[in-house]
Amino acid sequence: PGVVHYKGEPLIDIVADPITVDAKTTAVYSMPCTASLVEGMSLMKAVGMLSDYDMDDLKLDLSIRLKLKSGLSAPLKFKNISVTKLLK
Repeated sequence: PGVVHYKGEPLIDIVADPITVDAKTTAVYSMPCTASLVEGMSLMKAVGMLSDYDMDDLKLDLSIRLKLKSGLSAPLKFKNISVTKLLK
């Protein structure tokens, strides 16, 4: 799961379905996901927050769990990722 923040305030929850990746690869994978406003965030409030929109103010917190065929798994957490840099 992940959360997009705008100017430090949670705005959008992101959830992705599990995907399978090949071992020892450098391939780029698409990861379909679903986005929704965070609990307690109305559409009107979100529109108001974005009235002075600057993409550089969008940051992403992301948690990923990697699971190997052997059953071993490891969580990865990323905080404050710039959405602008992520989309480049």
